[in-house]
Amino acid sequence: MSAASTGPDAVGRPPQWTDGTILPAPVRVVVVNDNPVFRLGVRAALATNAMVRLVGEAANGTGVVHLVRSVRPDVVLLDVPLPNCDGPAVIGELAAHAAVVMLSSASESETVARAIESGATGYLVHGGYDPGQLVDAIIDAAHGLPCASPAATTAMVQAVRCRSPLAGDREASAVGGLSSRERDVMRLVAEGMTNDEVGRRLGLTEKTVKNHLQSVYAKLDVHNRAAALSVWLGAAAGHDPTPTDRGNG
Repeated sequence: MSAASTGPDAVGRPPQWTDGTILPAPVRVVVVNDNPVFRLGVRAALATNAMVRLVGEAANGTGVVHLVRSVRPDVVLLDVPLPNCDGPAVIGELAAHAAVVMLSSASESETVARAIESGATGYLVHGGYDPGQLVDAIIDAAHGLPCASPAATTAMVQAVRCRSPLAGDREASAVGGLSSRERDVMRLVAEGMTNDEVGRRLGLTEKTVKNHLQSVYAKLDVHNRAAALSVWLGAAAGHDPTPTDRGNG
């Protein structure tokens, strides 16, 4: 299948690959951020990809729940902090209608942990993702898969460790099906390292790191890095990595 795709044409036919194959319905997105320049950037990033569609915007927390109920998005991109609203406090309401992905400059461990605990599916820290990764995160979230930028992942790890001194022992027990090397890889991934950085730390090639991760995904019954991290962090917090924790959708 060709990698190129097109948006709806002048007579309203659905977007399709250049070979004529019809694409799935695009993921519907609402962005909530008080910075109009940032919203413009998100709008531009989403406009270039037929897999996603921006269906609403808000500059503050006033009426955002009503907006989401009205336009029925699949994913809400939410900022913290937000004028007239505590971002994490409104997550629970929004999560009843759509997956919530936080987009914020705030990367403190408690802020990130509170957002995830409140119901956010993902958390991306500004500067830690590019337009393509943003679209990937949106699509993952729409399918129930967690997503996090490296800084957010590091913050979650720190929050878990602060709250649970025995986390290291429990992670080894809960994900005991992983080999020692696979656990080494996951510990470094959880610190926010890229595959190349993990390889340099462990003396492995990047391809070998990828192979270890593919093995981890299979053993944890997940499909991507974010979902594997969710299982890993859940184990570290003392929760069994059951299928309902794994974000399979």
